[in-house]
Amino acid sequence: MCVAGTRVFSNADRMYYLKQLPSTARQATVRRLYTLPDAAVSVEKEARTAMIHLGRRYPEIQRFMQMPGIGEVGAHVFGRVGAWRAYP
Repeated sequence: MCVAGTRVFSNADRMYYLKQLPSTARQATVRRLYTLPDAAVSVEKEARTAMIHLGRRYPEIQRFMQMPGIGEVGAHVFGRVGAWRAYP
């Protein structure tokens, strides 16, 4: 079995690679290995949603997002760095 790149980890392509494994036992083992990255992606999405929700109360977040090239995550980073500097 030849595997290159990151497609083996994608939800869309993983079944293609799993079917190439010679036994159902190996397929089950690899399926279990997929649970960790899947869980990490899920936790990351939950954390991002919480960050955005909590940041809505801070007006500086909205001001940073008006700057070209600054998105939601960057605005939160800049907003919190500024807050830490204000309170030594």
